Amino acid sequence: MEESALGSDPRTSCVKIYLISNPEDSVVERRALRESVFPRLREHCRATLGLHLTVTDPYESSDPRRWPDQRTRQRLIAECQSNSNGPFLLALIGHQYGTASLPSHVEVPEYQMLLQVCQQAGITTGALEEVYLRDENSIPPSYWLQARACPTHGPMESNEGLMTQERAHDYLRSELDADLRLALQEGSGDGVTRRCLVYVHRILNALGQRNEKQSNPGPDPLPTPRILPSGDHFLSRLCDHFLPSLIASSRLLVYTTTTECDRRHGYTTARRRAYRESLCQRVYSDLLDLVNDLNPLPLRHLAHLDDALARELAEQQELSRVLSGLYDVIRPEEEEIKIYLLERDKQRPLVVGGGPCTGKTVLLAHCCQQVKSCVKLILVVPTEEEKERDRLLMETGQRRSRGFGFVELKSVERRQLVRMVASLLSSSGRRVTSGQQTLVNQAVSSCSLIFYARLLHSHILLWTSDSEAMESLLPNGVHASISALLDLLERKHGPLLVRRCLSYLTLSRTGLTEAELTDLLSSDDEVLMMEYVLRGEAHPSRLSVPYVDVERLLLDLRMFLARRVVATGKGALFWVNRHFGLVVTKKYLGCPELRKKLHSAMADYFNGRWAFGNAKPLVIMREPESSGMKELGSRETNAAFLESAQMTVYIDRQPSCQPFVFRSSEPLSSACKEVGLVNLRMILELPHHLQESERWEEFERKLLLSLGFQQAMIQAGLLSDLVAMLMGESRSQVVTLPRERALLASMLKSTACILHSSPQELPMLMETRLCPYLGVYPELEVYIQEIEKDRKRRGSGISVVLCPASSTLPSIQCSLSEVIQEQSSITDVAVTEGNVLVGVTESGSAWMWRSPWREVEELSLSNKQLKVKFSRVRSTGRRILLSTYCHMLFLLDVTSPEMFVELVGPLKTEGFPGETDQHTHMVEGCVERKDNVCVWWKDQRFVCVFHGGNDKPLTFQCQSSVTCLVCSPDGHYMYCGQETGAVAIFNTNNTKTIFEGSNPNQNAILWIILCEEPWDMACVDITGNIMLWNVDGKQPASFIECCSGKSGSSILNMDYSYELDTLLVCKAQQITVWNTCEWAMRGQFMAPQGKAFIHALLAQEGHLFLALLQSCSLVLVWKMSSGECVLSLGTSSSTSVPRLLKTASGFITITPHGCLSMWDSEVIYAAGMPSKMSSGIRQVVVHDVGDRFYTADGSVEVWGWSLRTGDPEVNFFHDEPVEKLKLSPDNRHLVTISGGDIYIWQMDTCQNIFRISGSSPTDILVTPNSKFAVSLCERGLSRVWNLQNGGVVCHIHLYLADAKVSPESTFLLGLRGGDLLATSLWSGTVSKRFSRAEYSECVVAFHVLPQQPDFVLVMGSGGGVYTWKVTEETVLRQFQLPHSFSGQPQTFQTSSAGSFVLLSTDNDTMAFLDLSTHRICSVNVEGAVSAVCLDEAGRYAVCLSQPSALTKQCFCDRHRKAVLTVIRLADGGKVEVLRLGKMPSALAVCEQLCVYVGFHDGSVGVYSILDIITKQECSVRGRANLIGWRNQCFCGLAPKRLLPFAIPNITWS
Repeated sequence: MEESALGSDPRTSCVKIYLISNPEDSVVERRALRESVFPRLREHCRATLGLHLTVTDPYESSDPRRWPDQRTRQRLIAECQSNSNGPFLLALIGHQYGTASLPSHVEVPEYQMLLQVCQQAGITTGALEEVYLRDENSIPPSYWLQARACPTHGPMESNEGLMTQERAHDYLRSELDADLRLALQEGSGDGVTRRCLVYVHRILNALGQRNEKQSNPGPDPLPTPRILPSGDHFLSRLCDHFLPSLIASSRLLVYTTTTECDRRHGYTTARRRAYRESLCQRVYSDLLDLVNDLNPLPLRHLAHLDDALARELAEQQELSRVLSGLYDVIRPEEEEIKIYLLERDKQRPLVVGGGPCTGKTVLLAHCCQQVKSCVKLILVVPTEEEKERDRLLMETGQRRSRGFGFVELKSVERRQLVRMVASLLSSSGRRVTSGQQTLVNQAVSSCSLIFYARLLHSHILLWTSDSEAMESLLPNGVHASISALLDLLERKHGPLLVRRCLSYLTLSRTGLTEAELTDLLSSDDEVLMMEYVLRGEAHPSRLSVPYVDVERLLLDLRMFLARRVVATGKGALFWVNRHFGLVVTKKYLGCPELRKKLHSAMADYFNGRWAFGNAKPLVIMREPESSGMKELGSRETNAAFLESAQMTVYIDRQPSCQPFVFRSSEPLSSACKEVGLVNLRMILELPHHLQESERWEEFERKLLLSLGFQQAMIQAGLLSDLVAMLMGESRSQVVTLPRERALLASMLKSTACILHSSPQELPMLMETRLCPYLGVYPELEVYIQEIEKDRKRRGSGISVVLCPASSTLPSIQCSLSEVIQEQSSITDVAVTEGNVLVGVTESGSAWMWRSPWREVEELSLSNKQLKVKFSRVRSTGRRILLSTYCHMLFLLDVTSPEMFVELVGPLKTEGFPGETDQHTHMVEGCVERKDNVCVWWKDQRFVCVFHGGNDKPLTFQCQSSVTCLVCSPDGHYMYCGQETGAVAIFNTNNTKTIFEGSNPNQNAILWIILCEEPWDMACVDITGNIMLWNVDGKQPASFIECCSGKSGSSILNMDYSYELDTLLVCKAQQITVWNTCEWAMRGQFMAPQGKAFIHALLAQEGHLFLALLQSCSLVLVWKMSSGECVLSLGTSSSTSVPRLLKTASGFITITPHGCLSMWDSEVIYAAGMPSKMSSGIRQVVVHDVGDRFYTADGSVEVWGWSLRTGDPEVNFFHDEPVEKLKLSPDNRHLVTISGGDIYIWQMDTCQNIFRISGSSPTDILVTPNSKFAVSLCERGLSRVWNLQNGGVVCHIHLYLADAKVSPESTFLLGLRGGDLLATSLWSGTVSKRFSRAEYSECVVAFHVLPQQPDFVLVMGSGGGVYTWKVTEETVLRQFQLPHSFSGQPQTFQTSSAGSFVLLSTDNDTMAFLDLSTHRICSVNVEGAVSAVCLDEAGRYAVCLSQPSALTKQCFCDRHRKAVLTVIRLADGGKVEVLRLGKMPSALAVCEQLCVYVGFHDGSVGVYSILDIITKQECSVRGRANLIGWRNQCFCGLAPKRLLPFAIPNITWS
């Protein structure tokens, strides 16, 4: 593996640590580390860095027989070194050296030398000969250890040059010494040793006096002739020579602790406890520092791939690299594929065919590795699956080019496979005997597949030279070989451990890491019971599957598993051949209940159910007396075994936490910390397992409708995948919340351009768009609560208090192009009561669209081997009637398995008498009542009534062509309107004519309405006249009256609601709405100038109607009460005018080419009914508490709003348009200017107490004490007058520009002639002056300071900033602006204390002066600044800006409309950026940190500021904290209408 400069692959998603220790003296320390250190470190790595932490302790098992041998330990060390993203080695060296261990294998010459040395030393060699067995299949031939290492006795030093001293010492080294030397010597260098930690514990006087006497009873009566090196000697050489040499050369981290014990008591339990505690602290601290140093957080954030395309490309490249490594046999087809890949001009697809396991994918991967210059389409299809190949070619090849290339992989010759097996064996250091080779030759002759040869290699590796050459040793075929290999693994590692491990791996979507596998197995109760509890491994309360057990199993499968880049790291294991998964599924997962159970367990793991200390119960059972290991949960489980439960314990299995996004608690840049690292492993796996386990409610509510999941998916670049999941496009799902899912999908699609570049804006975008519809979708309130929690977690943001009326509506948009041919278009369409859409095209095909969660179905049937072409489609409400060009009729029941029912009658293929054109006499309409279906044709005088598909229909003859038809509710009577204005009523039971009559004007009847009164009916003719009739049948029919509109033009369409007793009549230039109870006209609505209506429909509850205009692709929504167009709905087409259809739950538009848009009627209602002023808001004034505010739009009305209800409560009417609006600081009086008069409204009584004329003011100021007001006049006298009685206090003769009242209500300050004047409010004379002559520059701007009432902040034309103490007329220069800086007097604002001064707004930059530090600061915002407002305390600047769509290369609604930005003045940080979605026209900020925005469409939005950094939060709260949280009902009480005095009651002279 390639290593980074730090010595490990930075993409690896796991920190893998191998623990080296002497198992005899480290039991207590290792247990302490497992229980207190590793869990904490694991949580830190997971939560902060998104990394797994695994610790391989080879001696974790209490059974020494389960400890790995030397060769396995070496492989485990190498695995940790290669695949650990951080430290990989932790060594604990105590005061005991450990027992010497024999090597796993010894070459033949050395083994013979070893026997000779022992014989010369007088040592018997029987023990060695028993544990070592010669194997000629090893390269070179060697003796292999047959059991775990036994202690070495006797001298092993060099003898007469037969063996070197160093090699002799190898036979005396302990496992600790051997493993440590292997890890440090083979991986020497800073990049490796820097990732190792070694802890040495020296103990002086460890045994104590008593133990020393017991251990040394006396001298040895027969001393050995030679002195052998002791364990202490080797321990000393290890600690005093080997490790120090690495410290000096490779900067190895070694920590030595010396414990001096009392000579009498030795190493006591208390001293061991103290060392254990200090060791745990030291290890945690050192590992934490090492992990953090090797994984810098900013680098991990920068390296994180949040682009889905880049990540997929990296995964494919890595997969290609892995698979190309399996290319063992050179194929002649390689050159053909390379030639195709190098073709530049031709873009034809290539099809690679061949049988299973022939190496198609491996060959392609190899070729792609050789030729990396281009990407082309290659289809890999098994040769025998010709239908699949043809389908793929139809979908891909023929669309891209004419023709395709085809490469067929031929079978491999036997000798090539034999050479391949020999090569694989040689690379593994193995070979076979001649007899075994014969067996191999026979096997490859029976199955000449490349993958089978690789499987043979795995089986042959287990052979020794003594193995018998039997045909039964080698299974025949790929699947049999895989199954046999799994059986071997079960015997070696335990049946249930193997079954579940491989099952989890196979059921995963993208593979699993070793850490995930270990966590899953530790959470599996049956694995713990059968493999550990019943074997007495450990106390159940601390039970988990040792990581070393999983690692050993995976090492045995290393040839069939590979790692690839999946999600955030390199390490997910997957099968290199799909047939392993097939065999595992057949062998272990044949029971659907078991598959569902395991998928559910994997879902629990990836949603973090048992993380964060959530203990999972485990039922401890007694092992049954009868032998036979049977898997729990299978059908063969013994019931008696389940009844033997002893107790239930709750175990913290310590699985990894699974947040959607890993966010660090470490100090990072705000952007880096906010974005975090996406837990891609979770978002890729969890949806898959929730669906496979059929946990649909959790899949919808806790995943798809979760803010966290959506944020993670978008940040990972998977927005399109998220939308597809919401729309159910990935698979057949159980959809319980279709409307909510469709709403979110629509909103995400409409903001995709923003979310791609700024995923962190998702919460704010969704909150502003969702809040207006929470009354319609109460299930989404939890989603909004998540947004609020996320805002509090971040510590800053903007929340929605009052949503403005929506200007755009979410819709479902899709295309039916897959069933509509390119040269054809939709000619007719109808919809059922169940919202099923059926249409026909010019080519005669028919299609059916059930919902966004179902694919479009093409409807077809054959009659007498002829293709039937459909001509028209009509809806009966419950069913669909389809007619053909040959006059066949079919009823389509969309809910029935046998959907088509042919209506048999006289109008079949023979057609109409005298008919010559197949396009004439099309079906005009149909009505269904009870079991009767009534059908009439265009320009025909009869109606057919069908009762069942096979019965002959009843025919009813009329006097002229039938134009409309209606049936009575019981279906017994049929009312037919005719072309000549006649009406006929028939009894459908006996075809008897009950009534025939004609309307006086003899116009064609288009609609018949049965009234509530018995036997009363209304007929609507083609010009819109309504005739009322009484036809009780007992007396001659009587014409009651005629209700007619003014226009005599023809009707385009009508829509009637029986529930609302409302009739809509649409004509080209007007729409008329009637109340059918009283037959009174509710209103007439004229088409916009130069436009014409073409279709209109009533919306929900009759408060709105929708209309299409000629040459306009938009659907416009009108409000009945005001007659205003309140909404425009964008359709899927910008050129053609669509059809507009009404469904039971909403509206659908569809274009001729199949572009479909769908809206929910309740959403339209919620968006169209909120109150809006008639014009754009010009001014907003706010109550000091913030719960009430007032708006003016330049009309005669001022609206008073309640933030608690979100609606206007009062309307203040005036005789002329309102010009100015002021609210007194005590909130008792509202002062307005209208038509030159001053209106004073008392808030307590809601009355106009004064109307003053005679001044014609241009502006009004109210003093801070709320007692007086100043009317400013540019021409004439300005007046100071009493707000309580309207009396004039004094006159001011000079007009002061930009006038303001001083905080103490004593002076009127303003600019005149470059001077700043202070005029007395008692006398009207100038009392104080800031003169331009004295300071050599004109005053261009000033601001009073409420917290410093004696001072005024002044800015001069030369850039000087002064404080002027008005009472003493003293001046202090505070700051001099640079000459290059240009201030803007019109934007000059200050905080109440004068600490911050807003100087200018230049395009997208806002500059302000911090007088506490005397520094100019600038902040960039998105787009040109249009308005800025400081809060009263000067803590925040609220800015409105207009982005440039051209710079974004996007013209979407959100990018083109204004942005609201809240800036913290203390540090220039942005609290939040809010995209308003519409154009603002007014801005105000109240003291309680509420932002009020008026919009051009007359609506108002209110937003609150939250900022924990400055400990500020808006105290104003709307209804239930969010105004959108309400039951959408807009038909309550109208605002209170307040009228003014008819004439002024005070006149100033």
